Amino acid sequence: ARFKSGVVLDEAQRVPGFLSYIQTHVDREKKPGQFVLTGSHQFNLLHNIGQTLAGRAILLNLFPLSLSELLSEAPLDPYTQHLELLDRDRPDAPLDTILTRGLYPRVHDRQLDAYEWLGGYCRTYAERDVREILRIGDLAAFQKFLRLCAGRSAQLLNLSSLANDCGISHT
Repeated sequence: ARFKSGVVLDEAQRVPGFLSYIQTHVDREKKPGQFVLTGSHQFNLLHNIGQTLAGRAILLNLFPLSLSELLSEAPLDPYTQHLELLDRDRPDAPLDTILTRGLYPRVHDRQLDAYEWLGGYCRTYAERDVREILRIGDLAAFQKFLRLCAGRSAQLLNLSSLANDCGISHT
């Protein structure tokens, strides 16, 4: 109530009872845009928002940078991009560098070591977020699953093969 120009709340899913307070406040004040809620547990956050703030919330997905954003260029027109890509200058960095650095803004805006940052991101995601949401018991098996999935990107997904390599049932 003391913040009159809006509030940003990170990790909002960690205080689910707070959403009821927000619902009451939003219904009373009838002023849009008072709260920005972010969270890494998208599943829990979406479930709680769907129950408590239905009709009062707008959900936005933030994606990694596009190649245009990374190169500080105007975005491509989706209707003509196939033609624009042919005329486009190639980025200074080779493709393998772009792919191994990834497109997460933090890696680029802070010039971080991508290998170290992405490893930490994956560990945090696997050890905290996924484990908490899905109640994963064998963290080593889940990390092996993630590595095997990464190695199979841009291929036809064969669930039986993936399951066999992980030592689990394909179902």
